[in-house]
Amino acid sequence: RYLSELSPAAVEQTPYIGGADDFLFTWQRDRGVSGAPLLVDGQRFGRGLGIHSRTRLRYELAGAYQRFECSVGVADEVLALGCKGSVVVRIQVDGKPVFESPMLRAGEPARAIPSVPLAGAQEMTIEVDFADQGDVCDRAVIGDPVLVVK
Repeated sequence: RYLSELSPAAVEQTPYIGGADDFLFTWQRDRGVSGAPLLVDGQRFGRGLGIHSRTRLRYELAGAYQRFECSVGVADEVLALGCKGSVVVRIQVDGKPVFESPMLRAGEPARAIPSVPLAGAQEMTIEVDFADQGDVCDRAVIGDPVLVVK
């Protein structure tokens, strides 16, 4: 099942400067935060999430899945703005960290994350965080995010 088919149980979006009401780019299903296709270094993802930093999406899993797989990167759309962004993607399962990407920038290939075990897991959180440039052009792509059913 694609993660983009599910609605998060909780969403936290915090801009680099200001409060939650100042957040400009809300997360999107199956497209980038600006509505553009999900492209990372020319690779198109038909399904996925467009997420701007700093955003945390928490999903309730109810122990229904075996594992989670996806690719992560920064959306090509920011290259037209003359910037590359800089994000770190983290995944937590039942409150425990299970994955942290290196710093990602636009123009770099998408990175397939190692398969995340979910057997018996009740919740999973995906976080896109600031890296070394505040939140300028921080438009991440979670490409082809698949929850594998038991």
